[in-house]
Amino acid sequence: MILEMILAASVTLSPEPGIEHGVSGAFGGMMGDIPVFAGGCNFPFDDPVSVPASSKTFYCGIYNGLTGQRIASLPVKTAYGASAQTDMGLVMAGGSTRDAWLLTPDSKLQDLPKLPQTVDNAYGAAIGNRVYIAGGNIDGKPSRGLISLDLNNVREGWKLVSVMPGLPRIQPVMAAAGGKLYIWGGFYAGDPKTVHTSGLCYDPATDSWTELPEPAPGVTLSGGVAVTTAPNRIVCTGGVNRQIFLDAITDQAPDYLEHPIEWYKFNGKTYIFHPLDGTWNAIDHKPRQARAGASTALLPDGSILLMGGELKPRVRTPQPAIL
Repeated sequence: MILEMILAASVTLSPEPGIEHGVSGAFGGMMGDIPVFAGGCNFPFDDPVSVPASSKTFYCGIYNGLTGQRIASLPVKTAYGASAQTDMGLVMAGGSTRDAWLLTPDSKLQDLPKLPQTVDNAYGAAIGNRVYIAGGNIDGKPSRGLISLDLNNVREGWKLVSVMPGLPRIQPVMAAAGGKLYIWGGFYAGDPKTVHTSGLCYDPATDSWTELPEPAPGVTLSGGVAVTTAPNRIVCTGGVNRQIFLDAITDQAPDYLEHPIEWYKFNGKTYIFHPLDGTWNAIDHKPRQARAGASTALLPDGSILLMGGELKPRVRTPQPAIL
């Protein structure tokens, strides 16, 4: 089924109340030449730290990532799903729902097969028109799974294609280059509690995994973003500070939410990975990039747009950033 979206210039869709505070955990990518984010969640209050966790609000709107104008809506409210850009359009899957959709370049929202289980806090990427989703939680349990959907043969549905070595990775980043998948970061709050710094490379041709170096000593990309900007260039930014986040999942202090933004030391550097030789180089810290849970889009001019995300736990930003 294809859901027609209202895009006529004569129609103005009102933004959802609370969206002005910004969201994290939204889908993100390109709808033709328009960068978009969809869904997401926040604490839409002037003092989001003091409200109970149950006050978190979820959204369904699809918005222009540069102007903030609401374009259309998803059928349900959802956050913490996975996005993957393909030549056929933007795939958005999971989060607070088992639903999956293809947002086509000609502005239609097409239903894809439902996920076999709930999948949240995972990361998506595509090799050609095959979409992959890695890590996160499956039915609420930390996952090492790598699942995929072939957009050229959607009747087959989503399939588990492999299992990552090591501990599960919740909120990793992933990108595709040269027919392979590259994954970094993620955390595991089980035993032993871990915030990953190193990464993994998956080769679908051989169904094999190899280890990847960390971006820099002690640096995790957990909660960040990864974008392939050239055949052999993966750009990563954002995410949490490894030690501060590890302390929080190990024994969260009563005042953990009450510190100023700078205390959390979110990553504002840009790390560039070169798959051909397995090396990294870094670009200086930029405060506007120091956010976690952002969505992203690769713009037609090759620049990267960050949309939303949180500046510290519970505090979102509505301001986009370009790098």
